[in-house]
Parts: sequence; structure tokens; C-alpha cells
Amino acid sequence: YELNEEDTQAQKLVEKQVSIITKRFELLQIRVAEQDLAFSVIREELDLLKKQMLDVKESHAMYVEMLKALRKDELQARDQLIDMKRLMLEVKRLVQISNLPGMPVSSLEQIQKAQESMQTVYLELEKKPLKTGKVSILLEKA
Repeated sequence: YELNEEDTQAQKLVEKQVSIITKRFELLQIRVAEQDLAFSVIREELDLLKKQMLDVKESHAMYVEMLKALRKDELQARDQLIDMKRLMLEVKRLVQISNLPGMPVSSLEQIQKAQESMQTVYLELEKKPLKTGKVSILLEKA
């Protein structure tokens, strides 16, 4: 997915915070093994690390939810495109079966344009990174 700079930076910040917390925890483990810290200091440091880790976990959960929403939008667009293709095939079939004399050329052109629009949406859905905003606009147009 194509993510904006803010979302990318937020994820990088989470990764950096996890790295810092991990290093602090490793240092604390070493100091505990050396037994040169009072248990009250160890407890305070562990409480602080726990709080920071919960904050990071919350930030990460929000990021994951945002990615799930993007995935849901993508799947919804794909389903909508499938429904539109099914409808378009039905329209073409009915037009061919009815074989109406004097059928306006503009109607056939509209069917052709709709098919081209749907093909454009399909091609956009296959691009990497997926631009969900552009897909939504193209889908609306189709």
C-alpha cells in the first residue's frame, strides 16, 4: 500500500522505541545479574519499561488497524469490480439477445466505455504500491 509520510514515520518511531526499550531491558538484566542495584530501583525501572512498552503496543495496534482498513478497502473495491463486471456481461448478453433494430450507437459506446473504465480499475488494483485513493476515484468513475 502507498502510505503517507506521517504513517511511515509513525511506524519507524515504534520500531525505534522497541529497540531502545529492548536495550534498556538488556542493560537492566546485566545489572541485576551483577547484583549492584537495589530492588526498588529495579522495580521502578521495570515499571517504566512496562509503561513504555504498553504505549508502543498501543501505537502499533493503531498502525495495524490502519493497514487492516486499507486491506478491507482493497477487498471491497475488488468485490465491487467483480459485481460490475457481472452486471456488464448481463447487459451485453441482453443487448445481443434482444437484437433491437435502431439501437443507438451511443448506448453501445457507453457499454464499451464502462468496460474500459473497469479495466482501468483492475489494472490500478494490480499495481504495487496500491494507491487506495486513486482506486476509489476510478471505481466511482466506472
